[in-house]
Formats: sequence, structure tokens, C-alpha cells
Amino acid sequence: IENQLTITVAAGIEVSVYEKLFVKPVAFARVIPNTPSSLGFGATGIYFNVNVSEEQKDCVNAIMESIGIVEIVDDEAMLDVIAACASSGPAYYLQFMEHMVNAATKLGLDNKKAEHLVVQTCLGAAQIAKHSSQSISKLRENVTSKKGITAEALNVFEKSDLAGIVENAIVANINRAKEISKELDKRFL
Repeated sequence: IENQLTITVAAGIEVSVYEKLFVKPVAFARVIPNTPSSLGFGATGIYFNVNVSEEQKDCVNAIMESIGIVEIVDDEAMLDVIAACASSGPAYYLQFMEHMVNAATKLGLDNKKAEHLVVQTCLGAAQIAKHSSQSISKLRENVTSKKGITAEALNVFEKSDLAGIVENAIVANINRAKEISKELDKRFL
């Protein structure tokens, strides 16, 4: 593999593990895409080790931009944060959507109608966030009338510490990535 670039998409396996396996200096790009990449709506994080040339960086970036947006980080630890938010993120949104559909179905709405409405609402919210110059917080505020029905639902989330739940989930994700890297480091070396 001399003079070649190796691209890995394995979450939780740090470049140092690969560097130890190959013994000699190798150009590595650690790329963390997500499943929406299959539709061209990906969100990908990239980390390059010191052996990657500018030409190789441009090539990897171009490949990943063909399936969505790309964020390049200089600190490999930030790739675990990106993985926790972007790579695993679709599962979080899908689980939230699943719970919304289940709640609507329990309350009598037909399951297909509930799914149709929830999916379109999620897509619409993402489009508003993507195309607006306002922050996500401001956009949420714009939808929330004081003492209205949306505010009532958001109060339930806040009383249940949704912010803390989300933060704990992201931290658990990152911690698991670190554990995987340590486990593989011990196994291979």
C-alpha cells in the first residue's frame, strides 16, 4: 500500500490503530458518513492523518461531497462527536418519529396517515432549518405560541429533561466509540 491512500468508514477505530497495524507510514482518511448518504443527503465527517497529501484530501472530499455535506476536522476526537450526532443521528430522529407515530396511533389516527404526516413534518422542519438564516432555537421559538399547544408539549419535554437525555445519549455514543477503539487496539496489537 505504499503511496496509496486508505479510507476507513469504521466508527470507533482511531487512525492510530491502523498506523500500528501497518507499521510504516500510511496515508489514512477516517470518514464517518451516515445512511442518508445513500440518497444524496449525507452528513459526513472526515479526519486525515499527517501522511495524506492535499491532492488526496481533495479527492476524498470530492467523493464524500457527491453524497451530501462534509465537515473536515483537524482533531480526530471531533470525529467521534460527528459520529454521535450525524452518523448515529438518523436513528435518533427515526426513533423520535416512531414514538410520535405510535402516540398518534394510540390516540386513534390511522398508522399510515400518522407515518405520512410525521415523515413530512420532519422533512419540513429539516428544510426550514436548512434554508433559514435563523438559528434552530429561533425557528423553534417561531413555531411556539406562548401558552399554546406547542408550548405545552415542549414543556413536557423540558420537564423530562430532554436536553439532558440527548446530551447523555451523545456522550454514551462517544464513550462507546472510545471503548471499541481500545478493544480493537488490544486485539490487533
